[in-house]
Amino acid sequence: MLRSIRCWDDLKPFGINCLTGEACGYAMRLLCDVTERGAEIVERYLGGTVQIKRGSNWNGGSSDDPHVGSVLLARDSLISLGAFCLLRTRTDSGSAIILLKEAYGGYLVEYSAESLESYRELYQGRNGGNGFEGGDSSDRFEARIARYYARPSVMDPERHTHAMSGRTI
Repeated sequence: MLRSIRCWDDLKPFGINCLTGEACGYAMRLLCDVTERGAEIVERYLGGTVQIKRGSNWNGGSSDDPHVGSVLLARDSLISLGAFCLLRTRTDSGSAIILLKEAYGGYLVEYSAESLESYRELYQGRNGGNGFEGGDSSDRFEARIARYYARPSVMDPERHTHAMSGRTI
């Protein structure tokens, strides 16, 4: 496993620092300060048409990587925002981001291409399973995989180009 995201604190290396859940009057969103890197990631995550107002941050951050703004993010956006962060910062083009489900929720992990192949070989044929593609649901590892965010050796762009019109969607 290369990296994982299990909680909001795991987004700090991406420049997203969760501060409190008390800022939203509906208790639906979390107040997060962002560094310049974090602001760019959140802006791209929201489609590239939203801009975080610079200078609206609640805390200063560190002198070498200061906070430049704040944003309210939905509590349940951790998994999708976390997957976006991992996809944007992959260093191994063959790695895959996988959502693993647990009894209490889920978390993201990034596996290298070599690790994925090792897991496929380990679980090949176990309880009738054939690696990651289907198989008996009693296979413990297979049952935990909820979603691939990227398959090995696939580098999808953030935006898709419509095949007929050529426009970016």
